[in-house]
Amino acid sequence: MPRFRPHFFPSTKVSEWASGVVTANPGLPASPITYTAVGDTNSGVATYDAANGYWWVKWTDSGSFAVTGGTATGDVLVVAGGGGASKGGGGAGGMQTTTGMALSGSYTVTIGTGGAGGASQSAQGSDGIASVFGSTTSTGGGGGGAYSNTSTLMNGRNGGSGGGGGSTTNPNMGLEGSGVSGQGYAGQGSTVWGADSSPIWGAGGGKGEVGAADGDQEGGDGATNDYDGTATYYAGGGAGGHTGAGDGGQGGGGDSTAYNTDNDGDANSGGGGAGSPYGSNPSGGAGGSGIVILRWQ
Repeated sequence: MPRFRPHFFPSTKVSEWASGVVTANPGLPASPITYTAVGDTNSGVATYDAANGYWWVKWTDSGSFAVTGGTATGDVLVVAGGGGASKGGGGAGGMQTTTGMALSGSYTVTIGTGGAGGASQSAQGSDGIASVFGSTTSTGGGGGGAYSNTSTLMNGRNGGSGGGGGSTTNPNMGLEGSGVSGQGYAGQGSTVWGADSSPIWGAGGGKGEVGAADGDQEGGDGATNDYDGTATYYAGGGAGGHTGAGDGGQGGGGDSTAYNTDNDGDANSGGGGAGSPYGSNPSGGAGGSGIVILRWQ
């Protein structure tokens, strides 16, 4: 009697079978569409999420997607670049999904870069750049407010999520930037702290909540998405600057530190940059770049 021999499909890892997410190969169900993907993370080959029954493609750099045959219904996640910080934290890049798309034709994919930190403490952080899939556009995060005598410069900038406020001296506190409905929340205006009236500069807003929802200086949390088979946080706001450390929001928001190091938003998260600390003149952190994930079945 012949012996049974277990068989694994070529190039498929045992760990991938355990997780339910496997790279395309001849042993998997056929994709309902044929397609061409350019600039994606897997060299034009979709990955199959066996647990949920979707094929997916991810972009961390700009590219394109074209359907060359068949029909399928798709959902797409589009996260823009996060805002750069100054004293106030940068707002997260706008995060939104479009669901139930009848996939056909060609789509342009644009991955927004994160905004630069302010060139000096008197300059606002730059806004993040929009990310695009076809007709779905998410707005870049708002830059953080500066340490400036000019009211417009001390305020956080509007964006997908709003930047946190800067200031001059008490009582001149910068206002928060606003977010775009459905994409993110407002930042935090700056506040006065302690007997010496030193300011806590405002935190950036995130997809899931306003800046400082979890306490002064804390970046607003982002939100999760699982279109690549793994629930991941995106679009967290950057922490506001001060003498102490502050946490960026879940989803790649930059953390502020007393030494103004490692304060950028995470790459391909849309996280906002963190504000620079009190008494320092370096720029704040840069925002993190965006991401696009398309799935279909």
